[in-house]
Amino acid sequence: MPAAALVPQRRPAPRRSLLPASAADFSVAEIPHLRERVRYETFDSPIGRAAGSDMSFVPHPDFFVDERTYVSSQVVTGRPVEVPPTAFHRAGPRSTVCFGPGEARAAIVTCGGVCPGLNTVVRELYLCLSRQYGVDSVLGVQDGYAGFKDLAKSGVRLDDAFVEGIHARGGTVLRSSRGGHETSAICDALEAAGVNMLFLVGGDGTMKGASIPRPRRFPPPR
Repeated sequence: MPAAALVPQRRPAPRRSLLPASAADFSVAEIPHLRERVRYETFDSPIGRAAGSDMSFVPHPDFFVDERTYVSSQVVTGRPVEVPPTAFHRAGPRSTVCFGPGEARAAIVTCGGVCPGLNTVVRELYLCLSRQYGVDSVLGVQDGYAGFKDLAKSGVRLDDAFVEGIHARGGTVLRSSRGGHETSAICDALEAAGVNMLFLVGGDGTMKGASIPRPRRFPPPR
């Protein structure tokens, strides 16, 4: 008998999924959504269709992220799972947006301590808004939350020339400050400037401030 026949043949163990079987096995970290507060009309995403878009193709439906898809905080887990792993809503472009063509007016502000990459965030936000979504009004708020006290003075209109090369510079071109959060002043300044989309860039303190405003006034339901 050949020697090889005397060696026990090991069969590979069947593969089994180490991830929860369904969304019910996740503990989903929910986040506030605009639709929980107001009724609004939705529009097809302008990505690939917006005037002046630099995308050379119209995205396939699979390009957009389904809101029912999640990202688990644990890539590998065992069975049984005593405590369901936390899952987060997957980030990415949605197939619909809540602003029609020409309606969106955005602002970007950097708050708190500086860290590497802030200028890259500002630059990419502007380029994404203007070149992919067709937003033609993007305002940079200088000096952090304190800049909302006199937005007419601290606000700077972002354009291609302004963001050119800023990713290679340190700090934040919009400057920053600590504290200075005043909900009423922020809401008044945004309303006066016609801004309806605000991007806050910062750490824990900035995010806590972001959770405070919960805008006191909304546009009438459409």
